[in-house]
Amino acid sequence: MTYGVVIYQEQVMQIANVLASYSLGEADLLRRAMGKKIAEEMQRQRTRFLDGAEKNGHDAVKAADLFDKVEKFAAYGFNRSHSAAYGLIAYQTGWLKAHYYHEYLAALFTSDAGNTEKVLNFINDCRLHDVELLPPDVNESQKNFSVVDKKIRFGLSGVKNVGEGAIDSIISARKEDGPFTGLYDFCQRVDPKKVNRRVLESLVKCGAFDFCGKTRAGMFSCVEEALSFGAKVQKEKNSAQFSLFGGELAPVRPPEIPDITEWVDKQKLNLEKEALGFYISGHPLERYRSDLKRFTSSTIVNLTDKADKSEVNIAGIITARRDLTTKRGDRMAILTVEDLTGYVEVCLFPKVFQTAVDILDQDVPLLLTGDVEHDEKGATLKAKSVRSLMEARAEKANEIHLQLSTLDLSESRINELVTVMRKHPGRCRAFVHIQVPQKLQTTIKLPEEFTLDPTEAFVEDLERLFGSNPTYFK
Repeated sequence: MTYGVVIYQEQVMQIANVLASYSLGEADLLRRAMGKKIAEEMQRQRTRFLDGAEKNGHDAVKAADLFDKVEKFAAYGFNRSHSAAYGLIAYQTGWLKAHYYHEYLAALFTSDAGNTEKVLNFINDCRLHDVELLPPDVNESQKNFSVVDKKIRFGLSGVKNVGEGAIDSIISARKEDGPFTGLYDFCQRVDPKKVNRRVLESLVKCGAFDFCGKTRAGMFSCVEEALSFGAKVQKEKNSAQFSLFGGELAPVRPPEIPDITEWVDKQKLNLEKEALGFYISGHPLERYRSDLKRFTSSTIVNLTDKADKSEVNIAGIITARRDLTTKRGDRMAILTVEDLTGYVEVCLFPKVFQTAVDILDQDVPLLLTGDVEHDEKGATLKAKSVRSLMEARAEKANEIHLQLSTLDLSESRINELVTVMRKHPGRCRAFVHIQVPQKLQTTIKLPEEFTLDPTEAFVEDLERLFGSNPTYFK
């Protein structure tokens, strides 16, 4: 029983047979027209159905309404066995998600690792359910995504340029001699024919060696040296298993990884995305959370809930851009814009494109106003205006707040902070919030000689000193 709702194609056949005197052969033609979505045949079937219903004494208006429902069903209708199989799969999937959520999500990540849009949805699902997604790690990651203490560990197969041969070599070396102690130890133990420069660079970029306690920038700078060192050690082991006096070869001390300042957040995240296809340890828009609340009316994931042609303000970064030329020779563009929740396609027609072209070339977060449009693919945005998010922030900001810990405030750091502040004079009053570990926070309002300019350059200079997101604006 389906309570008056058409679920199977066989039900349509029965409706046609009983109400419009279709033979079983004719009803099967109707089923095939629905299955193949043949519009012309469906129109012929409408005429046949209405004529048959009228001959049987049924109300013409009700018969037309019923066929409309049948036609709507035909847009996505299946036969009973197909529907039953889908129903069973839906039930099993729902059960797995309800009772084995972490394992279910890990399987989704593994099966769709190459689909960036789907993976981003899975990451948002993790956030909604407070599930931590752990980055790739050459000591902890398996080939596929796995569950570790109710957390999901990124699989090595999800890292770009890391093929099956490299993965097998890494896992085999790990099983044989235990965890890797660092970058140079790793290069001594894996197969250099399978783990080449591209593989190692991708692993460093995505954070798979973060356990070393060295900066990604430092490790990346010595990738070539580490590979050469590892190949040399392996060659010596293979060519001379024992020394002249019968003992084992003395271990060779690896070079030190240079103590290089870490990449600024933007560069670090961009390289991470280059290696994975998306961000995992953070997002370029994280530092703008307070700005997003102030200047946007919707997140991208919520655009599907907005009425067609409704105006919205969204913010995001450009992840893809396609420049086009109209028949009149005017330039326009199709953008893919990403925020913390998802992606959307944004169309910039010539008039808007002309005003925004300089901003589009700057690789900065954007604030976009436009009308939501819906089609079979989902929501898109027809842009009315495009501007820099920092420009909007600079116009509205009156105060700059620095969040620091007493652990950050050595004498040399304070002197560097003063230098940075003098480098970026402006109109915004500055406040420093100092957190004493496990104690209260104190706030200092800086004198007017330290009024500041709320630019991206100022924020990046502070990040080089104090790490991620040390500021917010009011």
